[in-house]
Amino acid sequence: MIFLCSGLWKVSRHPNYFGEILLWIGIFIISTSVLSYGEWAVVLSPIFISVILLFLSGIPLLEKKADERFRN
Repeated sequence: MIFLCSGLWKVSRHPNYFGEILLWIGIFIISTSVLSYGEWAVVLSPIFISVILLFLSGIPLLEKKADERFRN
């Protein structure tokens, strides 16, 4: 289990969530050329997805489950 605490794996242990966040940020960046006035509220979508995955339902639940399963 030492490899889980060092190197690139320590920084990005959940590459699927990292990809999901990058996807939504990319879609937002692509759409910025056609946004005007109130349409800029779409920035809330990548922020919302990031907060959900990083702090509420994604990574915290997986980390808790892994800690219960693999830590003695």
